[in-house]
Amino acid sequence: PMTTIENSFASLHDWNLLTEPSDQGEITNLGSFVSALGVDVALGCFIGLGIQFGVAAEAIEMAAVMSFPKAPFQITNPLIHSPDVFNEIISKVYAVKCHFDANLYSEPMALMNALWDFQAASNKSRWCLSHRISYARITQLQSTRNTLLKRVADFLGIHESKLQVVAPPVHMPHYKARLLRVLKVWVFSDFIVECRPPK
Repeated sequence: PMTTIENSFASLHDWNLLTEPSDQGEITNLGSFVSALGVDVALGCFIGLGIQFGVAAEAIEMAAVMSFPKAPFQITNPLIHSPDVFNEIISKVYAVKCHFDANLYSEPMALMNALWDFQAASNKSRWCLSHRISYARITQLQSTRNTLLKRVADFLGIHESKLQVVAPPVHMPHYKARLLRVLKVWVFSDFIVECRPPK
């Protein structure tokens, strides 16, 4: 059986981060890029492919969203909230999620839409309150995105403004949304859940 180290080399080679699946292999350009970002290998590859396919800014933002451990929407707890309050929060959060999803059927894209609107809001605290979103978590998400964007810009030797998203998913060109979906399936194929319709 392969050792843990051999498995690691094989995995890095499969991701195209090493030229050979051993310590004799050299780090590829993609490998250098991913290591400079300090993120999960899959997320780094997603961004790298996004750059190659012309959706760098969008891939960076989506990667930041996918790396975020908890969605910024208000959380309910039946031990704290009364049944009426619990149901009210659940229904309003669901309505807000549907609003930001905008028939894209993608949670990462929905959060990208929410982040766009948050940044454009003149009164961010009031906006968060009306959309049942945690101000602390969405500002943390914004900070995560900004940090990742800066690392990519520094590696590429370009100004951060070159990697700013110019439109949220709901308004971006359809080809960009399709590219992001294809890249997501390509990179995260191991995590796809197939649901067969009942007979």
